[in-house]
Amino acid sequence: LSEHVAISVSYLGGNADSYTLNFSRPAQGIYVQFYKFIRYGLDGYRRLCENQMAVAAFLRAGLAQMQCNGKPRFVILDDTHCSSGDDKSKPCLPVVTAMLNPDLNLPYNDIDLQHAISQEHWYVSGYKMCMHHPLTHTEMPLFSDQPTGQTMFRIVVKSNLTLQNASHLSRAIESAVQFLDSHSAGYRNGSHTRQFKRGQSAEEPKAHRSLSVC
Repeated sequence: LSEHVAISVSYLGGNADSYTLNFSRPAQGIYVQFYKFIRYGLDGYRRLCENQMAVAAFLRAGLAQMQCNGKPRFVILDDTHCSSGDDKSKPCLPVVTAMLNPDLNLPYNDIDLQHAISQEHWYVSGYKMCMHHPLTHTEMPLFSDQPTGQTMFRIVVKSNLTLQNASHLSRAIESAVQFLDSHSAGYRNGSHTRQFKRGQSAEEPKAHRSLSVC
């Protein structure tokens, strides 16, 4: 394909080619959703959504409880109740968005965390909170209250993500930050491919499974 067809975008901490703006999208997703609606019905879909929201709340609470030097390890971006105690604000989607607490001045970011978590066969999406100017090709912040280099990550809770798997993911994140703490800035100096393992219990996914929560 011509180089003018693909658009280079910043994705998951790197660059990727996107063709979605230049081609029509397939319609099988609409047919699948229609089939599922007929199969599950309104009550079935409600129970699926309630289960996804419950799993998301479990993961969100687990992130909010993690501490580092007496401070919260993560800033929860999609639920102000976790950070401010505001009961009026509740998430409306089964998605957990967070970032490493900037006040901790950690020598690694959420992109590094993404790579570390992948060693446990979980793929969590990390993003830079900036955009590339189409003309000047310079990085610009997406938000007025966040610097250009700020990063974040998200966990999309799908219908097949059980509480058991979510518990394993929470432990994988905790192991990942401990690994990053022990390696400090050395992890950012080209050691993303370094493997680290911990003992797996019987209920954890097998080593050859790769679970995506992008």
